[in-house]
Amino acid sequence: MVCKLTEVLLAIGFERMAGDPCLYAMKTTINMHAHLTVIGVFVDDMPLFGTCEKVVVEVKERLGKEFTDLGPASWILGMRIRQRADVIILDQTQYVQDVLNRFK
Repeated sequence: MVCKLTEVLLAIGFERMAGDPCLYAMKTTINMHAHLTVIGVFVDDMPLFGTCEKVVVEVKERLGKEFTDLGPASWILGMRIRQRADVIILDQTQYVQDVLNRFK
């Protein structure tokens, strides 16, 4: 049995990765330039990354017809995500703080 999310992603053009069934990738070519779009599925989080903003926006629009967009992620898998116009920063500051607090 295939879940609705997998059905939608496959219909859009994503392939489910054999090495990690929670990871989907899609290759597209625009103006003879190859682009990669990746979605990771972790319980109720779906980070979406891509090399072409146009493709990412199109994928978000198609997914938005079936699922709720919770907006930009601020935490995933214990990592804090801070996004700016020119950079995305991942850190594990909270994890480090929790470990240090255990040894006070």
